[in-house]
Amino acid sequence: MVEFADVIILNKIDLITSVERKRLDHALRQLNRHANIVHVRFGDVPLDNIIATGRFDFERAISSPGWLASSPHAAGEWSQAGGIVRHGPVGTWWADVPCEHWPDDPEQRTQIEAEFDGEYGDRRQEIVFIGQDLEPAHTQKTLDRCLLNDIEMALGMEAWKRFDESLPRWFGDADEDADTPR
Repeated sequence: MVEFADVIILNKIDLITSVERKRLDHALRQLNRHANIVHVRFGDVPLDNIIATGRFDFERAISSPGWLASSPHAAGEWSQAGGIVRHGPVGTWWADVPCEHWPDDPEQRTQIEAEFDGEYGDRRQEIVFIGQDLEPAHTQKTLDRCLLNDIEMALGMEAWKRFDESLPRWFGDADEDADTPR
């Protein structure tokens, strides 16, 4: 969470020594060199330090990892609410699971197959924004730059596995056999 913050509030700063404070500030700077660190007592935070600061940088935010083309067999999740961020694998796409490992129930199989579209099966992106005064056109334009371009897309999944990503591999080695159930 600290890595993505624009402002970091350190409350109860009066309860630590100046040496501890310097050490804490240094540690936070190693995690986030851009955030404004505000030291307060009793939660007394000047509102101009946290509201309408103009510090949010959308360009820097989108450089954070998103869809991992380098892990095309991993279904992943990025969840963020305020300063709480969680990401990681949530499973394998059904397109990568041999049919004999699918549920036996015909209704469940029908639901799985209904999600398939073209050569990439059930792989997809879903995104939801909840908030006030959102700018959908600007957000879409910015997020579109995160997508694979036509040349990258044409390279295919085997080439995507070699793309650099700033997150660790979710399911081990990039050359891992996709037919192995997880």
